[in-house]
Order: sequence, then C-alpha cells, then structure tokens
Amino acid sequence: MLFKIYGFGIKGYVRDPFNSFDGTLVIFSLIDLTISTLSSGGSSGIGALSAFRTLRMLRVVKLATKSEHMLILLTAIVKTLKTVAYFCLLLFLYIFISALLGMEFYAYKVKVDNHDDYNCVWKNNPT
Repeated sequence: MLFKIYGFGIKGYVRDPFNSFDGTLVIFSLIDLTISTLSSGGSSGIGALSAFRTLRMLRVVKLATKSEHMLILLTAIVKTLKTVAYFCLLLFLYIFISALLGMEFYAYKVKVDNHDDYNCVWKNNPT
C-alpha cells in the first residue's frame, strides 16, 4: 500500500476503487492487529474488525477482470460450489433422519440418575 501511494501519489492511489478498498482493509487489519497485541490475548469485543480480513478474498475479483484464465477458473469454482451445496443438503437430510431414528429407538429406554454420579441405567435391565 505504501509503495503504491509513493508511486501513484495520494490522488492517483485513491482514484482507483480497488486501491481504496485495499487501503481500507489494510487500515482495519492494522487497527485489529494493534488492539489484539495490546489486549494480550483477552477478548476485546472487536471481532467485527477481524471480519474485514475475509473481505481480502474480494481481491480475486480484481484478478478475474484482468485475466481470462482466472475468470474461467472462478466460473468452474462457482459451478462446483452449486454441486457441493446439493451434497450438503443430502448430508443434512441423512443426519436429520438418523437423529430421528435414534430418538425413536432409544426414547424412554434410558433412565438418567439425577444424583451427582450421573449413572445411566437401562429400563429393561433387571439390575
């Protein structure tokens, strides 16, 4: 960022929207890094600042506009994500149905002691 500001000048740097975006991300990252260093690992309640780090992924859009091969690669990734979404939906349905079956098979068959030892006792067990 500093090299670009030195090379283009402040007006030239701000004129490009991607440079402004990058500059904003760098400033937020530096603020987040400074606050996390000063707080020495404690939670300072500034998780929103660290969320701006994920916006760095939007820099790929800048590359896609300049490279045809990168645009083809991003298109393939989007198509793959659609397929993965269907797989995740099927996986969720499988887990949900398995949970329902488990509740149906084991419902009211386990008695939990409410004392401090938390022993689980099967109701069908004669002991």
